[in-house]
Amino acid sequence: MIGRSTATALALLLVLSACGSKDEQETKIGDATYKVSEADGKSTLTVETKDGKAQIVSGEGAAALPAGLALYPGATVVSSTRITGDGAEKGGTLLSFETADATGQVVAFYKDAAQKAGYKIEGEMKMGEMEMLTAKQADEAGFTLTANREEGKTTVSLIGGAGSN
Repeated sequence: MIGRSTATALALLLVLSACGSKDEQETKIGDATYKVSEADGKSTLTVETKDGKAQIVSGEGAAALPAGLALYPGATVVSSTRITGDGAEKGGTLLSFETADATGQVVAFYKDAAQKAGYKIEGEMKMGEMEMLTAKQADEAGFTLTANREEGKTTVSLIGGAGSN
């Protein structure tokens, strides 16, 4: 469950993103300091506590991808978010993109790329026009890819976690 202070900080991030503000805003809630800014097409939320620091960066720029993986050729990035913490095991990536290619082509591309990057394929599923792929590395870094085909395009969500900074 998301905490009240985290929800407040995320709401600040959304407001700044929507209004296009280039200002940095900072607030302290309890023992945590939240900094929210937008610049160069990126929105950034930084949270600092006595236990460490975490950062969420979302917007334009390089696609946020799990370690060892590349953006699907010809894909159009819809959204890209990278979450980092004070250690490699405390991070993740959220990427959404579109392509004209079929779901099977996208899944095959990432299955091959994952195996070459040292991931073990843990699961594959196909239901109608939706396909899913999950993979994990020995260090517990992993990803889940979901590809769904509708209205002549494939929409893909690629979520990576734990060690995928």
